Amino acid sequence: MAQNNVIKRLREVPSATKRLNVARFREEGKVQATTAGERSLLAKFEAPAATGLVPGQRVDLALPAYESFATDGTAGNVETFNLAHDLLDSPNTDNIVVWEGSTYVGGEAALDAVDYANDTFDYTDDGTNNTLHVYYISGESADVELVKTTPNAGGKSTQPLYNANLALVHSTNQSEQPERLGFSRSPLQGVVPTDWAVELYVDASYQVRFSDPDGDGTEPTNALLSFPARQSQQAISGLAATVKSDME
Repeated sequence: MAQNNVIKRLREVPSATKRLNVARFREEGKVQATTAGERSLLAKFEAPAATGLVPGQRVDLALPAYESFATDGTAGNVETFNLAHDLLDSPNTDNIVVWEGSTYVGGEAALDAVDYANDTFDYTDDGTNNTLHVYYISGESADVELVKTTPNAGGKSTQPLYNANLALVHSTNQSEQPERLGFSRSPLQGVVPTDWAVELYVDASYQVRFSDPDGDGTEPTNALLSFPARQSQQAISGLAATVKSDME
């Protein structure tokens, strides 16, 4: 009965569409670089109000690999750079974007050449000894998982919300076959009470990050990260306890 009352209240209270994207993760939580080769946290959202992830609606997802390179000491010559991971020709976003220091170079059209078979790109640096920040879509198998978590007080509990193999997501045309959220366990599975968190984990052979480690201010303009969500505009009595009980 308590669960039914809470579900009824959730449907009645005013709410606003607020997708979970990189900006919201930054503003209401944190983002950080993953550790290659292990399951690690990429982003965390701390709900300022009751938030519901919306099943059936489109998820936008592309998480580029990050690498950096140094150009040589000769200005104006074409250099070939070898990527450590498989470079995918993706139908969803720019396959590769490059920054020279803090200057945005651009995508594939701004480079001298891109060789998908050999996972390389060619670039001409008008200067010397500059850092190239490279964000590219990889076709290597990698797991991505979205979970909701209770506050740490009293012992942390988690529940899965979404998981996928990034290699499949990256290679599938998301305009034709979009990723979607689906909650089969309970109507409350996608509900995140106030002060609870949504965490995004990646387990990949490559590193994923939303800014470079040198402080040059670069970002992966080819990244896609957006989960459908709505945020309640009123408090809902008993929500946290009911959702916690539903997870057990």
